[in-house]
Amino acid sequence: MDAASASVSVGASAQYKPIRITAIFDAPSMAALGATNMNFIKAKLVADALEYWRQTLQVIPISGPWYAQRNCIQAWKTTPPVCDAVETDQMCMEAPIPESHFAPLRVCTSCPAQNCVGGACAFTSSGTGVPDTDYVLYVRAVQTANCGNNPMYWGANRGCPFTTDKCIQGNVPVPSDHFCVDAAVDSCSVDLTSRAVCTLRTSTDSIPAYNQYFSNPSLGGSSFADYCPIYTGYKGGDCRLATNLQSPAGTALNLLGEAYGSTSFCLKSTLLTTKNGGWSIPGRTTGCYAMTCAAGVVTISVAGPSGTTQISCSQKGQSVSVTGFTGVLNCPDPAIVCDSGQCIPSCGANAFCAVGKCTCVDGFTSASNGTCISICPNACSGNGLCNTKTTTCTCNTGFGGADCSATAASTKKSNAVGSRLTTTILAGAAAMLLCL
Repeated sequence: MDAASASVSVGASAQYKPIRITAIFDAPSMAALGATNMNFIKAKLVADALEYWRQTLQVIPISGPWYAQRNCIQAWKTTPPVCDAVETDQMCMEAPIPESHFAPLRVCTSCPAQNCVGGACAFTSSGTGVPDTDYVLYVRAVQTANCGNNPMYWGANRGCPFTTDKCIQGNVPVPSDHFCVDAAVDSCSVDLTSRAVCTLRTSTDSIPAYNQYFSNPSLGGSSFADYCPIYTGYKGGDCRLATNLQSPAGTALNLLGEAYGSTSFCLKSTLLTTKNGGWSIPGRTTGCYAMTCAAGVVTISVAGPSGTTQISCSQKGQSVSVTGFTGVLNCPDPAIVCDSGQCIPSCGANAFCAVGKCTCVDGFTSASNGTCISICPNACSGNGLCNTKTTTCTCNTGFGGADCSATAASTKKSNAVGSRLTTTILAGAAAMLLCL
């Protein structure tokens, strides 16, 4: 059915052979790059990468076509679990998966007995799959603010053990600022730009044995991170967004002394103002605070009931108390806050930081007020690709008009899959996003 399940059925006498990888290119997004860039990506960049991995990895070949596995977003609690509903318009990261790539999946809308015997069950349609391959790489080009010379703090200076050792060792995350074992405990993203949550969850399917870190074989993180539960930032915890400052209903209390804005970073904190009126924020062990840096010393501003208090930190993890607050504040890593490659204040929308300077992403240009404005109508409304040469939009399926704002009635589908109950791995596939 997919790369994982197909390999199980191969006999012990099967021989390992160089891995076969098939690149599937997204035609509309690739065409928007122009012929020169498109040919470079296909004939050189991707071709060289595939050849490297063909020479590096050997696998037991899949017998027959490769199939993608549909993502079950709701399942009946039988043994084994049976799918109740599947995700529509399924993506591999940000790349759409063609319907022809999917294997059939049994789906039951009613389940009166074990394994849903006697229920209203049917198989989803089966595509033709992808022939003669062990792995599929979906390749598309996107306009993004994630390209550039921004520092990469994930795994920085951790050495080879970071990539080869288990992320959870004896129920202990290693390192603890990257990985986690308790979904109820918050932390900071590795780059300190956001408060973060732990991605630990229970799946309806067993995780592959080589990626199991807990006694419960279904407990882990996302398949993208080899099921390691990681701390991930989210929009509501972004320290750079002023609107994320929280106060108890009907009050203007700043319980943790926080400040959200372009110079703010996330810290581990148990601070609580002494003038809290009996309020607290349950479950919060982090906060966002404005910071400056000079000669490797970080100065943190804490908004107290009688004005702003400034404290200094020179060492990561140093605990400091603040007048007017109970609890302590844990100092950040100066190497991150003081990194000369960061832009302070941070870059606005549609821009990225490159060696301390904000630059507009492809498809946008700098306006007189310093903001980045789209060269295509209304930035294609977020529903299409901007052709930087013609300054016109190529709309996604289901959208039309010069700015891709028109929506066909037939494309209005529910977005409720965001609250999915279960996530299924897409084994043997990956998406590749290209920045030029």
